[in-house]
Amino acid sequence: MKYGFIILIAFFPAFAFAQQQDASPDSIIYKRAKLVVDSFVRSTLGIKNGVVDLITYNQFKNWFDVNATVQDDFNAVYNYDTLGKRGNYMIKKDWKPFDRYAHDVALQVKNLVIDPDFEIKEIDVTNPNNMTYSVFRKVTIEKDRKYVLQRDFASKVFNSRNIIYRDSAKEKQPAFNKFRSKTMEPATYTFTSSAKLTITLKMGDDNSFKITGINTEEVTIRCDNDLDDDAILNHEDSLNLTDHPGDFTAFGRPDYDFDGIPEAIKVKNAKNSKGSRDTRQINVEKPDRCPSTYGKEGNQGCPMNYFLTRRAIEGFVGLQFNSAGINLTELNQLGYVDSDGNNATDVLQSRKGSLKNPGLRAGIYAGGNYTYYAGRVERDIGISIGVNYTAFFADYVLDEPVMYTFKSNDSVNDYRRRVTIDSLNETIRYNIFNFPVMFSYRFYLGKEDIKGKKQRKSVMNIKAGPSFMVFNTTSEYDAFISFEGLYQTNENGVIYKDLFDEGDSYNVYLTAEELQARNPNRTAEDVFRELRNNNENYDFADSKNFRGKQKNESLLTVGFNLDFNYQYRISNEWSFKAGLQAVYAPLPERKEKYIPINKTTDSYNSIFNSSAKSTYTAFGLNAGLVYNF
Repeated sequence: MKYGFIILIAFFPAFAFAQQQDASPDSIIYKRAKLVVDSFVRSTLGIKNGVVDLITYNQFKNWFDVNATVQDDFNAVYNYDTLGKRGNYMIKKDWKPFDRYAHDVALQVKNLVIDPDFEIKEIDVTNPNNMTYSVFRKVTIEKDRKYVLQRDFASKVFNSRNIIYRDSAKEKQPAFNKFRSKTMEPATYTFTSSAKLTITLKMGDDNSFKITGINTEEVTIRCDNDLDDDAILNHEDSLNLTDHPGDFTAFGRPDYDFDGIPEAIKVKNAKNSKGSRDTRQINVEKPDRCPSTYGKEGNQGCPMNYFLTRRAIEGFVGLQFNSAGINLTELNQLGYVDSDGNNATDVLQSRKGSLKNPGLRAGIYAGGNYTYYAGRVERDIGISIGVNYTAFFADYVLDEPVMYTFKSNDSVNDYRRRVTIDSLNETIRYNIFNFPVMFSYRFYLGKEDIKGKKQRKSVMNIKAGPSFMVFNTTSEYDAFISFEGLYQTNENGVIYKDLFDEGDSYNVYLTAEELQARNPNRTAEDVFRELRNNNENYDFADSKNFRGKQKNESLLTVGFNLDFNYQYRISNEWSFKAGLQAVYAPLPERKEKYIPINKTTDSYNSIFNSSAKSTYTAFGLNAGLVYNF
């Protein structure tokens, strides 16, 4: 035991030296292990132009232990982040059995170029059964699109967007199929990647080294032929600028709703695919006007029944048929008052008379509207403001005479004064300004174009709503009016009682009829003239003619408007319109009581100023142009 211990001590340096010799960089073991690492790192598996050399491929597989696992640094894929709603290229570092790894590389990689400028570093080489090396390798690979875009790529992108469909059952699945088919079109991606590979080996029973595992770290990757990382290659990308990813359905331009119509985009001074600055400002000529709604090219990305514009200005002229009915004032609404300000009309001794209204009268009609259409996409409901002008003439004729009897005073005595409008022809010129505020609804006519390549052109527009109206009128009249007096007397002289008893023998009638009956040889006007000559306060006349022209007070009211018009688009902006319009307005009672005339020296007051309730109605045809923007 003692001698053995001494011998062990004596020969220990030799054993130690032998161990160090086996593991030293110059040892045969080290060289064999490093050669395996170097061969693996340089190997392209015989892949070139999509063809695999089987001899090289099998040699490659022989470098691995049967239980080896590998993190695939050739597994370049496009990863779409549904939260960030954009994608990027990455190395999907799945652990694979070595044979699956070799199979996938041979199947998916079309061309493989390995940068020869790399350095193998020893991490742990003291134990032949567990040797570790590291190498930082740079490679260039080509892969087909079907291996770059992961199987769920189309579904993830499609489902991450809140697209509006007019008819989900008919449009959603075709839209998805259209997008997915674009992602399946053949294309070749070129990648440049670098990674740190940590390679472990062990020596087998035949003293050969086998790779037991490869760990991939510090990975960087870029796609050399996709400048903006949108998975659409440069030769397919019509935009082809950095930081402006697009979609497959619009040749690399943004197309949120996958309808094939690109969205509006302005790009200035961006880097292009050649690495230089692009100073152009790039615009889409006809961008998607409904960027989140699945639409059609013929309607700039909107469904065929959606409108592109929010605003419309229209101008029109036309012919309108007007009915301005005027009612004569009720007897208890006349403005005749006594000296105390009380109503002086004697209803029992008065007659309302009858007025013949002219019915429908044609007149010119012109105006314009501004309409704003709300709604996020349809833009078919709006509100409009406008101004319309109508002008026409109306003739009014008295059917039955009007007799107004009321308390008056001849400066000495109270008596009943009687004003009789024997005949009247009055022509009123109306100038009506209408300021409508209407709700508007528009819709397309006819069936939708099946192919969707032509914009629908026929539109029906319906408007309805209230308006503020101003009636400016001028009257031209020709009237014959009599001014007479009824006196009540008794044995003491002239009196005035509220009840006029027609059978009272004390009554004195200064009327044309009575005077003519008592004095057949003289006219009533002769008697009235003598009375005026004796006392100017006896202001009587028989059928005095009043002719003239007067401007009436403006009348303000609120009306209701209804408008139907057909529009035919002659361009994207301009449309021809033709339609029907109707207006109704009640003409309210005036605050001031109506007095047609009192003294013979007064001016006649037009029946338009009557305090009775009247109405105005009109309907007509119009035509014009609409500017949509």
